[in-house]
Amino acid sequence: MVNTFFRYGGGFICMLSFAFCQMAKAQITTAYPPGADSSKIIHLLNADTLMGIQPQGKDSAQMQKLIGHVRLEQGQTIFTCDSALQNLSANTIDAFGHIHINQADTINTYSDFLHYEGNTKIATLTKNVRMTDGRMVLTTNLLNYDMNTHIGSYISGGKLVNQSTVLTSERGYYYADTKDVYFKSNVKLLDPEYTLTTDTLLYNTISRIATFVAPTTINTGNSIIHTSCGYYSTVENYAHLCDRPTILDSAQQVTADSMNYTKNTGIGVAFGNVVWTDTARKMTVLSNYAIANQIKNTILATEKPLMIIERKTDTLYMAMDTLFSGQIERPLDTGRVEKDPEDGIQPVKVISKRDTSALEKDASITKNIEGTTHQPVKTDTTITTKDAVPISKDTSSTKKDTSQLRYIIAYHHVRLFSDSLQGASDSLYYSDLDSAFHFYKDPVLWTGVSQLTGDTIVLFTKDQQASRIVLQHHAMIINRIGDSIYNQVKGNIITGYFGNGNELDWMDVNGNAESMYYAQDNSGAFVGGNHSTSAKINLYFKDGKLNKVVFLKDVDGMFMPPTKIPEEDKMLQGFRWEADRRPKSKAELMQ
Repeated sequence: MVNTFFRYGGGFICMLSFAFCQMAKAQITTAYPPGADSSKIIHLLNADTLMGIQPQGKDSAQMQKLIGHVRLEQGQTIFTCDSALQNLSANTIDAFGHIHINQADTINTYSDFLHYEGNTKIATLTKNVRMTDGRMVLTTNLLNYDMNTHIGSYISGGKLVNQSTVLTSERGYYYADTKDVYFKSNVKLLDPEYTLTTDTLLYNTISRIATFVAPTTINTGNSIIHTSCGYYSTVENYAHLCDRPTILDSAQQVTADSMNYTKNTGIGVAFGNVVWTDTARKMTVLSNYAIANQIKNTILATEKPLMIIERKTDTLYMAMDTLFSGQIERPLDTGRVEKDPEDGIQPVKVISKRDTSALEKDASITKNIEGTTHQPVKTDTTITTKDAVPISKDTSSTKKDTSQLRYIIAYHHVRLFSDSLQGASDSLYYSDLDSAFHFYKDPVLWTGVSQLTGDTIVLFTKDQQASRIVLQHHAMIINRIGDSIYNQVKGNIITGYFGNGNELDWMDVNGNAESMYYAQDNSGAFVGGNHSTSAKINLYFKDGKLNKVVFLKDVDGMFMPPTKIPEEDKMLQGFRWEADRRPKSKAELMQ
Protein backbone atom coordinates (compact mmCIF):
# COMPACT_ATOMS: atom_id res chain seq x y z
CA MET A 1 0.00 0.00 0.00
CA VAL A 2 1.17 3.48 -0.82
CA ASN A 3 -0.03 6.30 1.47
CA THR A 4 -0.01 9.88 0.26
CA PHE A 5 0.25 12.79 2.66
CA PHE A 6 -0.38 16.44 1.93
CA ARG A 7 1.48 19.37 3.36
CA TYR A 8 0.27 22.86 2.90
CA GLY A 9 2.17 25.98 1.98
CA GLY A 10 0.88 29.51 1.42
CA GLY A 11 1.38 32.13 -1.23
CA PHE A 12 3.11 29.77 -3.60
CA ILE A 13 2.68 30.17 -7.38
CA CYS A 14 0.27 33.16 -7.16
CA MET A 15 -1.74 31.71 -4.24
CA LEU A 16 -2.86 28.79 -6.40
CA SER A 17 -3.09 25.28 -5.03
CA PHE A 18 -0.41 22.89 -6.02
CA ALA A 19 -0.79 19.25 -6.80
CA PHE A 20 1.32 16.34 -6.23
CA CYS A 21 1.26 13.00 -7.95
CA GLN A 22 1.96 9.55 -6.67
CA MET A 23 1.53 6.15 -8.33
CA ALA A 24 -0.99 3.93 -6.49
CA LYS A 25 -1.26 0.20 -7.09
CA ALA A 26 -3.10 -0.81 -3.90
CA GLN A 27 -5.87 0.51 -1.66
CA ILE A 28 -5.76 4.24 -0.99
CA THR A 29 -7.20 5.67 2.19
CA THR A 30 -8.62 9.17 1.92
CA ALA A 31 -9.26 11.48 4.84
CA TYR A 32 -12.91 12.66 5.04
CA PRO A 33 -14.15 15.57 7.14
CA PRO A 34 -14.69 14.71 10.83
CA GLY A 35 -18.16 13.30 11.61
CA ALA A 36 -18.83 11.99 8.08
CA ASP A 37 -21.43 9.18 7.78
CA SER A 38 -19.41 6.01 7.21
CA SER A 39 -22.24 4.45 5.12
CA LYS A 40 -21.98 7.32 2.67
CA ILE A 41 -18.20 7.41 2.42
CA ILE A 42 -16.83 6.65 -1.05
CA HIS A 43 -13.72 4.57 -0.69
CA LEU A 44 -10.96 4.76 -3.27
CA LEU A 45 -9.82 1.24 -4.06
CA ASN A 46 -7.47 1.88 -6.93
CA ALA A 47 -6.04 4.54 -9.26
CA ASP A 48 -2.88 4.67 -11.32
CA THR A 49 -2.37 8.32 -10.39
CA LEU A 50 -3.77 10.48 -7.60
CA MET A 51 -3.45 14.23 -7.62
CA GLY A 52 -4.35 16.14 -4.48
CA ILE A 53 -5.64 19.72 -4.97
CA GLN A 54 -4.70 22.25 -2.28
CA PRO A 55 -7.79 24.01 -0.86
CA GLN A 56 -7.66 27.82 -0.59
CA GLY A 57 -9.50 29.44 2.32
CA LYS A 58 -11.70 27.89 4.93
CA ASP A 59 -14.65 27.46 2.50
CA SER A 60 -12.59 25.76 -0.20
CA ALA A 61 -13.37 22.14 -1.01
CA GLN A 62 -10.91 19.34 -0.51
CA MET A 63 -10.61 17.60 -3.87
CA GLN A 64 -8.51 14.98 -5.57
CA LYS A 65 -8.15 13.87 -9.14
CA LEU A 66 -7.89 10.18 -9.98
CA ILE A 67 -6.40 8.97 -13.25
CA GLY A 68 -6.14 5.50 -14.77
CA HIS A 69 -8.04 2.32 -13.79
CA VAL A 70 -10.03 4.19 -11.17
CA ARG A 71 -12.04 1.99 -8.84
CA LEU A 72 -14.30 3.34 -6.08
CA GLU A 73 -16.66 1.71 -3.62
CA GLN A 74 -19.68 2.77 -1.59
CA GLY A 75 -21.46 0.01 0.30
CA GLN A 76 -22.24 -2.75 -2.24
CA THR A 77 -21.75 -0.46 -5.22
CA ILE A 78 -18.52 -0.45 -7.25
CA PHE A 79 -17.60 2.44 -9.59
CA THR A 80 -14.93 2.11 -12.28
CA CYS A 81 -13.83 4.68 -14.88
CA ASP A 82 -10.84 6.10 -16.75
CA SER A 83 -10.60 9.19 -14.55
CA ALA A 84 -12.52 11.02 -11.87
CA LEU A 85 -12.62 14.23 -9.86
CA GLN A 86 -13.59 13.48 -6.25
CA ASN A 87 -14.88 16.26 -3.99
CA LEU A 88 -14.23 15.02 -0.47
CA SER A 89 -16.03 17.94 1.15
CA ALA A 90 -19.28 17.57 -0.87
CA ASN A 91 -18.88 13.79 -1.18
CA THR A 92 -19.38 13.82 -4.95
CA ILE A 93 -17.69 12.25 -7.93
CA ASP A 94 -17.41 13.46 -11.51
CA ALA A 95 -16.17 10.55 -13.60
CA PHE A 96 -15.06 10.35 -17.22
CA GLY A 97 -14.58 7.57 -19.76
CA HIS A 98 -15.69 3.91 -19.70
CA ILE A 99 -17.84 4.35 -16.63
CA HIS A 100 -19.24 1.19 -15.07
CA ILE A 101 -21.44 1.03 -11.98
CA ASN A 102 -22.06 -2.39 -10.47
CA GLN A 103 -24.70 -2.48 -7.75
CA ALA A 104 -24.74 -5.66 -5.65
CA ASP A 105 -23.82 -7.71 -8.74
CA THR A 106 -27.38 -7.28 -10.08
CA ILE A 107 -27.54 -3.94 -11.90
CA ASN A 108 -24.78 -2.82 -14.25
CA THR A 109 -24.77 0.68 -15.69
CA TYR A 110 -22.39 2.11 -18.29
CA SER A 111 -21.83 5.62 -19.71
CA ASP A 112 -19.20 8.12 -20.87
CA PHE A 113 -19.79 10.65 -18.06
CA LEU A 114 -21.05 10.44 -14.48
CA HIS A 115 -21.93 12.85 -11.71
CA TYR A 116 -22.59 11.09 -8.42
CA GLU A 117 -23.92 12.53 -5.17
CA GLY A 118 -22.55 10.30 -2.44
CA ASN A 119 -24.85 11.66 0.30
CA THR A 120 -28.10 11.12 -1.63
CA LYS A 121 -26.75 8.22 -3.73
CA ILE A 122 -28.12 9.72 -6.93
CA ALA A 123 -26.17 9.19 -10.15
CA THR A 124 -26.54 11.26 -13.30
CA LEU A 125 -25.10 9.45 -16.32
CA THR A 126 -24.74 11.05 -19.75
CA LYS A 127 -23.82 9.98 -23.26
CA ASN A 128 -24.00 6.35 -24.42
CA VAL A 129 -25.78 5.29 -21.25
CA ARG A 130 -26.58 1.59 -20.92
CA MET A 131 -28.25 -0.18 -17.99
CA THR A 132 -28.78 -3.93 -17.74
CA ASP A 133 -29.97 -6.47 -15.19
CA GLY A 134 -29.10 -9.52 -17.29
CA ARG A 135 -32.57 -9.71 -18.85
CA MET A 136 -33.02 -6.30 -20.38
CA VAL A 137 -30.80 -3.53 -21.74
CA LEU A 138 -31.89 0.11 -21.32
CA THR A 139 -30.08 2.70 -23.46
CA THR A 140 -30.35 6.49 -23.44
CA ASN A 141 -28.15 9.60 -23.49
CA LEU A 142 -29.17 10.89 -20.07
CA LEU A 143 -30.14 8.73 -17.10
CA ASN A 144 -30.82 9.61 -13.48
CA TYR A 145 -30.42 6.64 -11.15
CA ASP A 146 -31.42 6.69 -7.48
CA MET A 147 -29.43 3.94 -5.77
CA ASN A 148 -31.53 4.22 -2.61
CA THR A 149 -34.83 3.41 -4.32
CA HIS A 150 -33.21 1.59 -7.24
CA ILE A 151 -35.15 3.71 -9.74
CA GLY A 152 -33.68 4.91 -13.02
CA SER A 153 -35.31 7.55 -15.20
CA TYR A 154 -34.74 9.32 -18.51
CA ILE A 155 -36.50 12.31 -20.02
CA SER A 156 -34.84 12.77 -23.42
CA GLY A 157 -35.59 9.49 -25.18
CA GLY A 158 -34.64 5.92 -24.40
CA LYS A 159 -34.84 2.33 -25.62
CA LEU A 160 -35.31 -0.93 -23.74
CA VAL A 161 -34.52 -4.31 -25.30
CA ASN A 162 -35.92 -7.40 -23.60
CA GLN A 163 -35.12 -10.51 -25.64
CA SER A 164 -37.03 -10.00 -28.91
CA THR A 165 -39.08 -7.06 -27.60
CA VAL A 166 -37.93 -3.47 -28.18
CA LEU A 167 -39.60 -0.51 -26.45
CA THR A 168 -38.89 3.17 -27.06
CA SER A 169 -40.30 6.34 -25.51
CA GLU A 170 -39.41 9.94 -24.76
CA ARG A 171 -39.54 9.37 -21.01
CA GLY A 172 -39.11 6.25 -18.92
CA TYR A 173 -38.79 5.04 -15.34
CA TYR A 174 -37.12 1.74 -14.46
CA TYR A 175 -37.88 0.10 -11.09
CA ALA A 176 -35.03 -2.33 -10.52
CA ASP A 177 -36.60 -4.10 -7.53
CA THR A 178 -39.86 -5.04 -9.31
CA LYS A 179 -38.38 -5.07 -12.82
CA ASP A 180 -41.15 -2.73 -13.99
CA VAL A 181 -40.57 -0.04 -16.61
CA TYR A 182 -42.98 2.87 -16.92
CA PHE A 183 -42.85 4.39 -20.40
CA LYS A 184 -44.30 7.81 -21.18
CA SER A 185 -44.80 9.90 -24.38
CA ASN A 186 -44.59 8.43 -27.89
CA VAL A 187 -44.26 4.87 -26.63
CA LYS A 188 -43.62 2.19 -29.23
CA LEU A 189 -43.24 -1.54 -28.64
CA LEU A 190 -41.78 -3.64 -31.44
CA ASP A 191 -42.11 -7.41 -31.33
CA PRO A 192 -41.73 -10.00 -34.12
CA GLU A 193 -45.47 -10.71 -33.73
CA TYR A 194 -46.88 -7.20 -33.48
CA THR A 195 -46.30 -3.44 -33.07
CA LEU A 196 -47.77 -1.44 -30.18
CA THR A 197 -48.09 2.34 -29.94
CA THR A 198 -49.41 4.39 -27.02
CA ASP A 199 -48.73 7.39 -24.81
CA THR A 200 -48.26 5.48 -21.56
CA LEU A 201 -47.26 1.86 -20.91
CA LEU A 202 -46.16 -0.28 -17.98
CA TYR A 203 -43.87 -3.22 -18.84
CA ASN A 204 -42.36 -5.95 -16.66
CA THR A 205 -39.06 -7.35 -17.89
CA ILE A 206 -39.50 -10.71 -16.09
CA SER A 207 -43.07 -11.59 -17.07
CA ARG A 208 -42.76 -9.58 -20.29
CA ILE A 209 -46.30 -8.32 -19.77
CA ALA A 210 -47.29 -4.91 -21.10
CA THR A 211 -50.04 -3.17 -19.11
CA PHE A 212 -52.18 -0.55 -20.85
CA VAL A 213 -53.09 2.62 -18.95
CA ALA A 214 -53.82 4.92 -21.91
CA PRO A 215 -55.34 4.60 -25.42
CA THR A 216 -53.26 1.94 -27.17
CA THR A 217 -53.06 0.53 -30.70
CA ILE A 218 -51.69 -2.97 -31.40
CA ASN A 219 -51.00 -3.97 -34.99
CA THR A 220 -50.52 -7.74 -35.39
CA GLY A 221 -50.22 -7.64 -39.16
CA ASN A 222 -53.57 -9.39 -39.64
CA SER A 223 -55.55 -7.21 -37.27
CA ILE A 224 -55.52 -3.95 -35.34
CA ILE A 225 -56.49 -3.73 -31.67
CA HIS A 226 -57.60 -0.50 -29.99
CA THR A 227 -57.81 -0.43 -26.20
CA SER A 228 -57.11 1.81 -23.23
CA CYS A 229 -57.12 -0.76 -20.45
CA GLY A 230 -55.78 -4.26 -19.90
CA TYR A 231 -52.53 -6.11 -20.54
CA TYR A 232 -50.68 -8.10 -23.20
CA SER A 233 -48.34 -11.03 -22.54
CA THR A 234 -45.55 -10.98 -25.11
CA VAL A 235 -44.63 -14.54 -24.11
CA GLU A 236 -48.07 -16.10 -24.60
CA ASN A 237 -49.35 -13.57 -27.15
CA TYR A 238 -52.41 -13.22 -24.93
CA ALA A 239 -54.29 -10.00 -24.26
CA HIS A 240 -56.94 -9.01 -21.75
CA LEU A 241 -58.65 -5.82 -22.93
CA CYS A 242 -61.17 -3.63 -21.12
CA ASP A 243 -62.98 -0.27 -21.42
CA ARG A 244 -64.63 -1.02 -24.80
CA PRO A 245 -61.71 -2.40 -26.84
CA THR A 246 -61.97 -3.03 -30.58
CA ILE A 247 -60.36 -5.72 -32.76
CA LEU A 248 -60.63 -5.19 -36.50
CA ASP A 249 -59.25 -6.46 -39.77
CA SER A 250 -60.15 -6.11 -43.41
CA ALA A 251 -63.26 -8.28 -43.08
CA GLN A 252 -64.64 -7.87 -39.57
CA GLN A 253 -64.65 -5.79 -36.41
CA VAL A 254 -65.45 -6.70 -32.79
CA THR A 255 -66.13 -4.28 -29.93
CA ALA A 256 -67.19 -5.17 -26.36
CA ASP A 257 -66.97 -4.07 -22.74
CA SER A 258 -63.99 -6.41 -22.34
CA MET A 259 -62.21 -9.08 -24.37
CA ASN A 260 -59.65 -11.83 -24.08
CA TYR A 261 -57.60 -12.43 -27.22
CA THR A 262 -54.96 -15.04 -28.10
CA LYS A 263 -53.01 -14.19 -31.22
CA ASN A 264 -51.66 -17.73 -31.77
CA THR A 265 -55.15 -19.16 -32.14
CA GLY A 266 -56.83 -15.99 -33.39
CA ILE A 267 -59.63 -16.52 -30.87
CA GLY A 268 -61.17 -13.58 -29.06
CA VAL A 269 -63.77 -13.92 -26.31
CA ALA A 270 -65.93 -10.83 -25.86
CA PHE A 271 -68.03 -9.92 -22.82
CA GLY A 272 -70.83 -7.36 -22.47
CA ASN A 273 -72.48 -5.25 -25.17
CA VAL A 274 -70.66 -7.07 -27.97
CA VAL A 275 -70.82 -5.55 -31.46
CA TRP A 276 -69.44 -7.73 -34.27
CA THR A 277 -69.54 -6.34 -37.81
CA ASP A 278 -68.87 -8.01 -41.14
CA THR A 279 -67.91 -4.89 -43.04
CA ALA A 280 -68.04 -6.50 -46.48
CA ARG A 281 -71.62 -7.76 -46.08
CA LYS A 282 -72.88 -4.89 -43.95
CA MET A 283 -73.91 -7.42 -41.34
CA THR A 284 -73.76 -6.71 -37.59
CA VAL A 285 -74.27 -9.01 -34.60
CA LEU A 286 -75.11 -7.68 -31.13
CA SER A 287 -74.90 -9.88 -28.02
CA ASN A 288 -73.64 -10.01 -24.46
CA TYR A 289 -71.19 -12.84 -25.09
CA ALA A 290 -69.33 -13.89 -28.22
CA ILE A 291 -66.38 -15.96 -29.38
CA ALA A 292 -64.71 -14.85 -32.60
CA ASN A 293 -62.09 -16.85 -34.48
CA GLN A 294 -60.12 -14.42 -36.60
CA ILE A 295 -58.17 -17.13 -38.42
CA LYS A 296 -61.25 -19.09 -39.50
CA ASN A 297 -63.42 -15.99 -39.64
CA THR A 298 -66.16 -17.41 -37.42
CA ILE A 299 -68.27 -16.03 -34.59
CA LEU A 300 -70.45 -17.67 -31.94
CA ALA A 301 -72.81 -15.27 -30.15
CA THR A 302 -75.04 -16.03 -27.17
CA GLU A 303 -76.93 -14.11 -24.48
CA LYS A 304 -79.62 -12.37 -26.52
CA PRO A 305 -77.84 -12.12 -29.88
CA LEU A 306 -79.33 -9.85 -32.52
CA MET A 307 -78.21 -9.91 -36.15
CA ILE A 308 -78.69 -6.80 -38.31
CA ILE A 309 -78.41 -7.05 -42.09
CA GLU A 310 -78.45 -3.81 -44.08
CA ARG A 311 -80.36 -4.13 -47.35
CA LYS A 312 -81.01 -1.74 -50.22
CA THR A 313 -84.55 -0.79 -49.27
CA ASP A 314 -84.68 -1.66 -45.56
CA THR A 315 -82.80 -3.39 -42.73
CA LEU A 316 -83.45 -6.92 -41.48
CA TYR A 317 -83.26 -7.57 -37.71
CA MET A 318 -83.04 -11.15 -36.45
CA ALA A 319 -83.06 -12.36 -32.82
CA MET A 320 -82.35 -15.87 -31.52
CA ASP A 321 -80.91 -17.74 -28.53
CA THR A 322 -77.64 -18.69 -30.26
CA LEU A 323 -75.97 -17.53 -33.47
CA PHE A 324 -73.01 -19.04 -35.28
CA SER A 325 -71.50 -17.72 -38.50
CA GLY A 326 -68.50 -19.04 -40.39
CA GLN A 327 -66.68 -18.89 -43.66
CA ILE A 328 -67.43 -21.60 -46.20
CA GLU A 329 -64.19 -23.37 -47.06
CA ARG A 330 -65.60 -25.77 -49.63
CA PRO A 331 -68.80 -26.23 -51.65
CA LEU A 332 -71.60 -27.74 -49.59
CA ASP A 333 -73.33 -31.00 -50.41
CA THR A 334 -76.87 -29.68 -50.10
CA GLY A 335 -78.46 -32.83 -51.48
CA ARG A 336 -79.83 -33.98 -54.77
CA VAL A 337 -81.69 -31.16 -56.46
CA GLU A 338 -83.66 -32.29 -59.47
CA LYS A 339 -85.13 -29.85 -61.90
CA ASP A 340 -88.90 -29.67 -61.86
CA PRO A 341 -90.66 -28.55 -65.05
CA GLU A 342 -92.80 -26.14 -63.09
CA ASP A 343 -90.75 -24.53 -60.34
CA GLY A 344 -87.26 -26.00 -60.73
CA ILE A 345 -87.05 -27.63 -57.30
CA GLN A 346 -87.96 -30.94 -55.75
CA PRO A 347 -89.51 -31.35 -52.29
CA VAL A 348 -87.02 -32.28 -49.62
CA LYS A 349 -87.33 -35.25 -47.32
CA VAL A 350 -88.14 -34.31 -43.73
CA ILE A 351 -87.94 -36.96 -41.02
CA SER A 352 -90.35 -36.10 -38.23
CA LYS A 353 -88.51 -37.74 -35.39
CA ARG A 354 -87.26 -36.25 -32.18
CA ASP A 355 -83.57 -37.05 -31.97
CA THR A 356 -82.16 -35.54 -28.80
CA SER A 357 -78.72 -37.08 -29.28
CA ALA A 358 -78.44 -35.61 -32.75
CA LEU A 359 -79.50 -32.23 -31.43
CA GLU A 360 -76.91 -32.28 -28.67
CA LYS A 361 -74.25 -33.43 -31.09
CA ASP A 362 -75.02 -30.64 -33.53
CA ALA A 363 -75.17 -28.05 -30.76
CA SER A 364 -71.72 -29.05 -29.56
CA ILE A 365 -70.34 -28.87 -33.07
CA THR A 366 -71.89 -25.46 -33.64
CA LYS A 367 -70.61 -24.06 -30.36
CA ASN A 368 -67.06 -25.20 -31.11
CA ILE A 369 -65.46 -22.09 -32.54
CA GLU A 370 -62.73 -24.21 -34.12
CA GLY A 371 -65.29 -26.21 -36.10
CA THR A 372 -66.12 -25.59 -39.72
CA THR A 373 -69.28 -27.70 -39.91
CA HIS A 374 -71.81 -26.22 -42.31
CA GLN A 375 -74.75 -28.58 -41.84
CA PRO A 376 -78.14 -27.20 -40.82
CA VAL A 377 -79.07 -27.26 -37.15
CA LYS A 378 -81.21 -30.22 -36.11
CA THR A 379 -84.06 -29.34 -33.83
CA ASP A 380 -87.13 -31.41 -33.03
CA THR A 381 -87.48 -31.97 -36.77
CA THR A 382 -84.31 -33.82 -37.80
CA ILE A 383 -82.96 -32.78 -41.19
CA THR A 384 -80.17 -34.88 -42.61
CA THR A 385 -77.32 -33.24 -44.54
CA LYS A 386 -78.06 -35.11 -47.72
CA ASP A 387 -81.71 -34.11 -47.49
CA ALA A 388 -80.99 -30.46 -46.75
CA VAL A 389 -83.18 -27.77 -48.24
CA PRO A 390 -82.51 -27.48 -51.98
CA ILE A 391 -80.67 -24.63 -53.59
CA SER A 392 -81.83 -22.44 -56.41
CA LYS A 393 -81.96 -24.11 -59.80
CA ASP A 394 -79.60 -21.49 -61.29
CA THR A 395 -76.98 -21.88 -58.57
CA SER A 396 -73.95 -24.07 -59.21
CA SER A 397 -72.17 -24.62 -55.92
CA THR A 398 -69.28 -26.44 -57.53
CA LYS A 399 -68.39 -23.41 -59.63
CA LYS A 400 -68.76 -20.68 -57.03
CA ASP A 401 -65.71 -19.12 -55.43
CA THR A 402 -66.15 -19.97 -51.74
CA SER A 403 -63.19 -17.96 -50.45
CA GLN A 404 -65.42 -15.14 -49.21
CA LEU A 405 -68.71 -17.00 -48.72
CA ARG A 406 -70.34 -17.32 -45.30
CA TYR A 407 -73.01 -19.39 -43.64
CA ILE A 408 -75.19 -18.55 -40.63
CA ILE A 409 -76.79 -20.89 -38.12
CA ALA A 410 -79.37 -19.50 -35.72
CA TYR A 411 -81.32 -21.71 -33.40
CA HIS A 412 -84.10 -21.60 -30.87
CA HIS A 413 -86.69 -18.82 -30.77
CA VAL A 414 -85.63 -17.21 -34.04
CA ARG A 415 -87.55 -14.02 -34.84
CA LEU A 416 -86.97 -11.55 -37.63
CA PHE A 417 -88.30 -8.12 -38.50
CA SER A 418 -88.03 -5.73 -41.42
CA ASP A 419 -90.44 -3.23 -42.90
CA SER A 420 -91.48 -5.72 -45.57
CA LEU A 421 -91.00 -9.11 -43.89
CA GLN A 422 -91.44 -10.58 -40.42
CA GLY A 423 -90.98 -14.15 -39.25
CA ALA A 424 -90.49 -16.70 -36.49
CA SER A 425 -89.14 -20.26 -36.30
CA ASP A 426 -87.16 -22.55 -34.06
CA SER A 427 -83.99 -22.46 -36.16
CA LEU A 428 -82.53 -20.95 -39.30
CA TYR A 429 -79.73 -21.68 -41.73
CA TYR A 430 -78.33 -19.29 -44.34
CA SER A 431 -75.59 -19.85 -46.91
CA ASP A 432 -74.06 -17.50 -49.44
CA LEU A 433 -73.92 -20.47 -51.81
CA ASP A 434 -77.63 -20.12 -52.59
CA SER A 435 -78.29 -16.77 -50.87
CA ALA A 436 -81.25 -18.36 -49.11
CA PHE A 437 -82.65 -18.38 -45.58
CA HIS A 438 -83.86 -21.85 -44.51
CA PHE A 439 -86.41 -21.80 -41.66
CA TYR A 440 -87.02 -25.00 -39.66
CA LYS A 441 -89.62 -26.25 -37.15
CA ASP A 442 -92.92 -24.37 -37.03
CA PRO A 443 -91.71 -21.56 -39.31
CA VAL A 444 -94.03 -18.70 -40.13
CA LEU A 445 -93.43 -15.58 -42.21
CA TRP A 446 -95.55 -12.50 -42.80
CA THR A 447 -95.43 -10.16 -45.74
CA GLY A 448 -98.00 -7.40 -45.79
CA VAL A 449 -101.27 -8.95 -44.60
CA SER A 450 -100.30 -12.49 -45.65
CA GLN A 451 -99.15 -15.24 -43.31
CA LEU A 452 -96.98 -18.01 -44.82
CA THR A 453 -96.43 -21.38 -43.13
CA GLY A 454 -94.97 -24.79 -43.95
CA ASP A 455 -92.87 -27.55 -42.43
CA THR A 456 -89.86 -25.81 -43.98
CA ILE A 457 -89.64 -22.35 -45.53
CA VAL A 458 -86.86 -21.24 -47.87
CA LEU A 459 -86.49 -17.56 -48.66
CA PHE A 460 -84.19 -16.87 -51.61
CA THR A 461 -82.57 -13.47 -51.96
CA LYS A 462 -80.81 -11.64 -54.76
CA ASP A 463 -78.76 -8.50 -54.27
CA GLN A 464 -79.89 -8.53 -50.61
CA GLN A 465 -83.56 -8.41 -51.66
CA ALA A 466 -86.20 -11.15 -51.37
CA SER A 467 -86.65 -12.78 -54.78
CA ARG A 468 -88.46 -16.07 -54.18
CA ILE A 469 -89.99 -18.03 -51.31
CA VAL A 470 -90.72 -21.77 -51.11
CA LEU A 471 -93.13 -23.29 -48.56
CA GLN A 472 -92.56 -27.04 -48.32
CA HIS A 473 -95.01 -29.65 -46.96
CA HIS A 474 -98.24 -28.56 -45.30
CA ALA A 475 -97.74 -25.22 -47.02
CA MET A 476 -100.40 -22.61 -46.42
CA ILE A 477 -101.04 -18.95 -47.13
CA ILE A 478 -103.54 -17.06 -44.98
CA ASN A 479 -104.74 -13.57 -45.75
CA ARG A 480 -106.97 -11.93 -43.15
CA ILE A 481 -109.61 -9.74 -44.75
CA GLY A 482 -112.07 -9.25 -41.92
CA ASP A 483 -113.12 -10.28 -38.44
CA SER A 484 -112.61 -14.08 -38.40
CA ILE A 485 -112.61 -14.06 -42.21
CA TYR A 486 -109.52 -15.37 -43.96
CA ASN A 487 -108.54 -16.16 -47.51
CA GLN A 488 -106.64 -19.43 -47.42
CA VAL A 489 -104.60 -21.49 -49.85
CA LYS A 490 -102.75 -24.72 -49.10
CA GLY A 491 -100.79 -27.31 -51.07
CA ASN A 492 -97.74 -29.58 -51.09
CA ILE A 493 -95.38 -26.86 -52.28
CA ILE A 494 -96.07 -23.16 -52.63
CA THR A 495 -93.59 -20.98 -54.50
CA GLY A 496 -93.89 -17.23 -54.29
CA TYR A 497 -92.16 -14.54 -56.33
CA PHE A 498 -91.42 -11.03 -55.09
CA GLY A 499 -91.69 -7.86 -57.11
CA ASN A 500 -90.36 -4.41 -56.37
CA GLY A 501 -90.27 -3.32 -52.75
CA ASN A 502 -90.03 -6.88 -51.40
CA GLU A 503 -93.79 -7.40 -51.80
CA LEU A 504 -95.29 -10.64 -53.11
CA ASP A 505 -96.13 -10.46 -56.80
CA TRP A 506 -97.60 -13.92 -57.42
CA MET A 507 -97.49 -17.44 -56.00
CA ASP A 508 -97.72 -20.91 -57.46
CA VAL A 509 -99.47 -23.66 -55.43
CA ASN A 510 -98.45 -27.11 -56.66
CA GLY A 511 -99.87 -30.45 -55.57
CA ASN A 512 -103.16 -31.08 -53.75
CA ALA A 513 -104.01 -27.41 -53.98
CA GLU A 514 -106.99 -26.25 -51.96
CA SER A 515 -108.37 -22.81 -51.31
CA MET A 516 -111.03 -20.96 -49.39
CA TYR A 517 -111.48 -17.60 -51.07
CA TYR A 518 -114.02 -14.92 -50.11
CA ALA A 519 -115.39 -12.72 -52.87
CA GLN A 520 -116.17 -9.05 -52.24
CA ASP A 521 -118.08 -6.47 -54.22
CA ASN A 522 -116.82 -3.00 -55.10
CA SER A 523 -117.88 -1.65 -51.73
CA GLY A 524 -115.94 -4.35 -49.90
CA ALA A 525 -118.97 -6.32 -48.76
CA PHE A 526 -118.61 -10.10 -48.76
CA VAL A 527 -120.78 -11.82 -51.36
CA GLY A 528 -119.75 -15.42 -50.77
CA GLY A 529 -117.02 -17.97 -50.24
CA ASN A 530 -115.45 -20.22 -52.86
CA HIS A 531 -114.04 -23.53 -51.58
CA SER A 532 -112.08 -25.19 -54.38
CA THR A 533 -109.55 -27.92 -55.01
CA SER A 534 -107.18 -28.21 -57.92
CA ALA A 535 -103.89 -29.75 -58.93
CA LYS A 536 -102.46 -26.27 -59.30
CA ILE A 537 -103.43 -22.72 -58.28
CA ASN A 538 -101.87 -19.37 -59.12
CA LEU A 539 -102.33 -16.41 -56.77
CA TYR A 540 -101.79 -12.79 -57.77
CA PHE A 541 -101.23 -9.96 -55.31
CA LYS A 542 -101.66 -6.21 -55.50
CA ASP A 543 -100.41 -3.77 -52.88
CA GLY A 544 -99.58 -6.71 -50.62
CA LYS A 545 -103.11 -8.12 -50.74
CA LEU A 546 -104.52 -11.12 -52.58
CA ASN A 547 -106.09 -9.79 -55.78
CA LYS A 548 -106.88 -12.80 -58.01
CA VAL A 549 -106.94 -16.61 -57.79
CA VAL A 550 -106.54 -18.77 -60.91
CA PHE A 551 -107.27 -22.52 -60.74
CA LEU A 552 -105.43 -24.80 -63.15
CA LYS A 553 -106.03 -28.49 -63.88
CA ASP A 554 -108.61 -30.78 -62.23
CA VAL A 555 -110.63 -27.95 -60.73
CA ASP A 556 -113.48 -28.80 -58.35
CA GLY A 557 -115.18 -26.15 -56.30
CA MET A 558 -118.32 -24.72 -54.79
CA PHE A 559 -119.41 -21.13 -54.24
CA MET A 560 -121.55 -20.44 -51.16
CA PRO A 561 -123.25 -17.28 -49.86
CA PRO A 562 -121.78 -16.01 -46.59
CA THR A 563 -124.72 -17.19 -44.51
CA LYS A 564 -124.60 -20.67 -46.03
CA ILE A 565 -120.97 -21.48 -45.29
CA PRO A 566 -120.74 -24.15 -42.53
CA GLU A 567 -118.44 -23.21 -39.66
CA GLU A 568 -116.27 -26.29 -40.26
CA ASP A 569 -115.70 -25.21 -43.87
CA LYS A 570 -114.54 -21.68 -43.05
CA MET A 571 -111.08 -22.90 -42.12
CA LEU A 572 -109.03 -25.34 -44.17
CA GLN A 573 -107.48 -28.30 -42.40
CA GLY A 574 -104.24 -27.27 -40.74
CA PHE A 575 -105.34 -23.65 -40.37
CA ARG A 576 -103.26 -21.71 -37.82
CA TRP A 577 -103.48 -17.96 -37.41
CA GLU A 578 -100.39 -17.01 -35.41
CA ALA A 579 -100.51 -13.24 -35.25
CA ASP A 580 -99.25 -13.36 -31.65
CA ARG A 581 -95.89 -14.68 -32.91
CA ARG A 582 -95.44 -11.81 -35.35
CA PRO A 583 -92.78 -9.28 -34.23
CA LYS A 584 -94.22 -5.78 -34.19
CA SER A 585 -90.97 -3.77 -34.24
CA LYS A 586 -87.20 -4.07 -34.10
CA ALA A 587 -87.34 -2.79 -30.52
CA GLU A 588 -89.31 -5.90 -29.59
CA LEU A 589 -86.42 -8.07 -30.81
CA MET A 590 -83.93 -6.14 -28.68
CA GLN A 591 -85.73 -6.80 -25.39
